[in-house]
Amino acid sequence: MNFRLLTELKSYLNNPDEIDICQCQEPECTDIIDLQESVQCMACENKFCHECAHADHDDACADCRGFLCSLANCPGEEYAVEHLHLCEVCEEEFCDDCRFVFQCHGNDTNRGCLKSTCDECSDMHLCDVCGGAWCDKCNDGGGAVEICFGSGKYDHKNSLMKYSPGCSKSICEACNTDTTSGRCNLFDWCDCCDGTWCKDCTPGTFRCSCCQSSHCKDCMRYGCDGSPIKDYHCCGSYACEVRWCDDCVERGADGICICSSEGCGNMSCGNCAADFEFFICPCCEDPFCKKCIQDLSPCKDCKKSQSLCR
Repeated sequence: MNFRLLTELKSYLNNPDEIDICQCQEPECTDIIDLQESVQCMACENKFCHECAHADHDDACADCRGFLCSLANCPGEEYAVEHLHLCEVCEEEFCDDCRFVFQCHGNDTNRGCLKSTCDECSDMHLCDVCGGAWCDKCNDGGGAVEICFGSGKYDHKNSLMKYSPGCSKSICEACNTDTTSGRCNLFDWCDCCDGTWCKDCTPGTFRCSCCQSSHCKDCMRYGCDGSPIKDYHCCGSYACEVRWCDDCVERGADGICICSSEGCGNMSCGNCAADFEFFICPCCEDPFCKKCIQDLSPCKDCKKSQSLCR
């Protein structure tokens, strides 16, 4: 025992309420220790010096190195059952304060692997509707929990930023499936503002049938991070849902029939081109809509230059 502790012990005997010292609770140790330097059992109020705490007791939690003293008055076993949990992935045990350990139990439709996993080894994908929970691997394999985060550019402090928020609800694939049609209500997303929305919160999105990029109406209207405002083009057939973004139209992507007449702009997908009456000029072989050319007739430019027609 050093001189400082002897001085504190003497002062403690005279004024026991003013000094924070105690004796190590290990039965074979007689050290007087400063409370600030002591190590307390996780399950009870017994305090130990550092040497006894780490030499005579195994660490119960792999992160904080907390321990259970297992002295006569210590409810160590009960504490371990309620507050210490084993991760089956990293094979370490953790207390409630250090890591959250969950069981990947899934739901009745998509079962989980039933492993207990800590939140460092895997995120927990929890469905707010059915209470199902999946680890990363099982979520990719069937749980498919999606979260309505809203736009990544939404700022509730800035009313001028017109990006749409989400409800923060998480829904698994089974709970998100329409019981009547059997179709899953897929979440909308935006590649521009990194937004995801459920069907109740979505501002509406447009997805290019060619490059598969998706943009919400907010980003199309206001732009995003200095990028130009986006526009989408629809197939001329009203019954068709095929759409293309500006980039795919400008590069003339496969499957797009665009009328070659200057200022026309009519377009159709390859499947609807015949029904929408797109014709090919027999001379230049460029596509034209029925408003700009008749079947088997040359286009206006080729009529002016008959020598080009073969």
